[in-house]
Amino acid sequence: MVAKGAVISHGSNAVRYSAEKDKAEIVKVNHLPENISSSSVWARMIALQMKYKEKLNKHHPLKNNSIRIELSPAKEETVGWTMKDWQKLADEFIREFDRVDLSKKVGRESAKHTNLQNSQYVVSLHHDSKGQILHLHINANRIDMEGNVNDAHYINDRAMIAANTITQRRGWVLAETKRQKNIEQITKVCISVLKNMDSFDWNTYQEKAKEKGHAITLKRDKHGKVCGYYIMKGNSRYKSSDIGHSRNLTPSRIEKTWEKLHPEKFSHVEHAAKQEKEGKDYRSSKPASLNYPKGEPVMCHHDIEVGGQHYSVDIPKEIDNIL
Repeated sequence: MVAKGAVISHGSNAVRYSAEKDKAEIVKVNHLPENISSSSVWARMIALQMKYKEKLNKHHPLKNNSIRIELSPAKEETVGWTMKDWQKLADEFIREFDRVDLSKKVGRESAKHTNLQNSQYVVSLHHDSKGQILHLHINANRIDMEGNVNDAHYINDRAMIAANTITQRRGWVLAETKRQKNIEQITKVCISVLKNMDSFDWNTYQEKAKEKGHAITLKRDKHGKVCGYYIMKGNSRYKSSDIGHSRNLTPSRIEKTWEKLHPEKFSHVEHAAKQEKEGKDYRSSKPASLNYPKGEPVMCHHDIEVGGQHYSVDIPKEIDNIL
């Protein structure tokens, strides 16, 4: 299971997105009335913040006043789940999230725990439109019902620690283990795509990867040159530097990787280049014992072929006679 956490300043938009997205379902609300609109949810969160305005502004204004969390179990881990199962997961995650002690890492007592259990929040269930991958969105008020600020230091670490605790308890596959398996699978797909390309170009690379179920998004610099890309597997995104071996699928190295996978396309080219080089070395050499007469030598013209290439050559008549 994967979890992502962040503090944001656009809580209103986040609540609206999570609650109103197509096929979204409200799993539960906390310290909020049932069946209210997303705008009303955020209005009540702001009202609570205004209630404790003086307490919050004691040191500095609370700019990032909302917490956003995404919780994504693997598809196979949620087969046959009912709404009660999702509610149970949301409750379990929030309990573990609050329990994570980061005070030593942060060096602040406030990071010892959070208090989402006593904060306003709304949990929504989203359906991925293509793969039907289900995941939760949790949008919470940054302050609890007593006006205390929920600590946000290393909040993404807090979310992942909570997710890993639940994963181990339930006997699911740890996120890092699953990530490595995904990287290996994606790498095999990309290498297979390169093997089946007659020549390398980005459009073909994208199309063939998409046929195998992996969408590639390219990143270009101001000159239009591809300088990076990422590839999707389910809801997870992997950069080109994450996949492959020794960064061999990054934009700067991928063409060389393609060449290594097609040695037969370069053997005759290398042979021709070698012959051409030998021809140039031969033409540029002069016999050490040769004495040229004073003045301009008489030249002889020849059309020759070396390694499949035609050359027009003029050489002194004295050398021509020796040859």
